Amino acid sequence: MKQLSLILFLLIVICSCGNRNACVCSDGQCDTLVIISTNDVHSQIHDMPKLAAYVQSQRDSFSHVLLLSAGDMFSGSPVVDKYKERGYPMIDLMNRIGYRAATLGNHEFDYGQEVLIQRIKDAQFDFLAANAAFTNDLRNLVKPYIIVDVNGIKTAILGFIETEDAGIPSTLPENVEGVKFADALSLVDAYRSLRDSAEVFLVLSHLGVREDISLAVLLPEADLIIGGHSHTSLPQGLDTCGVLIAQTGAYLQNIGKTTLFLKAGKVVKKKSELIALDSLTAVDSAIQRLVDVYENDPALKVTVGTAAADITGKEALGNLFTDAMRIVHKFDIAIFNSGGLRINAYPKGNISFEDVYKLDPFENQLYVYQLTLGELSALLINTYNDKKSDMLRISGAECTLALDPVNADKALSITVTGYNGQPLLPKAAYQVGMSSYVKERFMPLINPKDEGRRIKVTTAETLLQYLQLGPVSPQPQRVFFSNE
Repeated sequence: MKQLSLILFLLIVICSCGNRNACVCSDGQCDTLVIISTNDVHSQIHDMPKLAAYVQSQRDSFSHVLLLSAGDMFSGSPVVDKYKERGYPMIDLMNRIGYRAATLGNHEFDYGQEVLIQRIKDAQFDFLAANAAFTNDLRNLVKPYIIVDVNGIKTAILGFIETEDAGIPSTLPENVEGVKFADALSLVDAYRSLRDSAEVFLVLSHLGVREDISLAVLLPEADLIIGGHSHTSLPQGLDTCGVLIAQTGAYLQNIGKTTLFLKAGKVVKKKSELIALDSLTAVDSAIQRLVDVYENDPALKVTVGTAAADITGKEALGNLFTDAMRIVHKFDIAIFNSGGLRINAYPKGNISFEDVYKLDPFENQLYVYQLTLGELSALLINTYNDKKSDMLRISGAECTLALDPVNADKALSITVTGYNGQPLLPKAAYQVGMSSYVKERFMPLINPKDEGRRIKVTTAETLLQYLQLGPVSPQPQRVFFSNE
């Protein structure tokens, strides 16, 4: 694997030294294909009226316009995720704005396959995933690729979905039961011939930017990779071996606009840019009215709890969340990943049903493990070193990480105690509660003796139960750092 990575790196260096698209259209005789793209919108529909107006302005200005999604349209806002027909508001809006295709993202599976089947049936655009093999109705609903005519420009669109180390996308394993996934990079030979089937060959990729770079090296026949999953902003795109890679970041903060110039049926020049939604003022009034209806669902506004004071920042919110898990389920200790917290504050006052699911939109299930102090310590330090930005928050204990004085991203050791420095028993087994994400992503780092068991409730449902016990307030710091 390391050898393959080295080969890919060398190929990138070699192929980046040239530009096969140096030709320009100085005589003005080029056709222009404008591709508008979004990725990782995660149910954030509030700016869809601006997107709709912008797309229409491009259709008014250019003859060849294509609107595409690189996946993860779901999971991120209760307006979409808790709608009575889960996910429908996003599909409805995408239909009305005129999307042509979307690749499946990992979060498209978060509602389960039966709901996904219905949402795809509702869609007036194609869903793609060449590296997924289904045994249910999805087999006939999800295509590996499509070839479309964009007002005279024949365009091949190939789709890929990411797979983690376990060989499945980042969702609950039960959500993808019965689906066989392949490594996208292993399939490029099977689709290389799409180059000969169309004037434009593009890939809708929900692989992440690193994998997209490798894909560009292995599939130089492609003109363009429109990417997602890694939430990477590429203001001018990234040219690798003549393949342009585009990605907009996430949450509809930007719109991607890629312009391909064609002469005699071949792409001769490419341009990629990001359009910040904040810079746009025009809105589509019909789409705005529909968004207002979805966002003002009375069921979302019901008060479920109270914050006695402002609870601000990932540490304070993490303390709230882990306290809820520990107290409601009577765990000894509870842990939760910072990255799973998707808003930054609960202001003093009422907390609504919508607020709970804005904080934790991902339907994480709850698990409990019997862990020794050594196993818990290993989990905490390995998580920090593996993915600092997603470090674990804790309830029922405190921890101090001794950081490398040269590299603060690396922890050299950890001390875990009870509150106020009270010692924990090194040979005791503690009931440690955690989300299904922590279980799947970080527990393999320590390979614990206990296999754990699932508690059939979600982390968000647990927070709802906790808020019913009374007003909540910020809690003292529990994670500390020192420099050795």
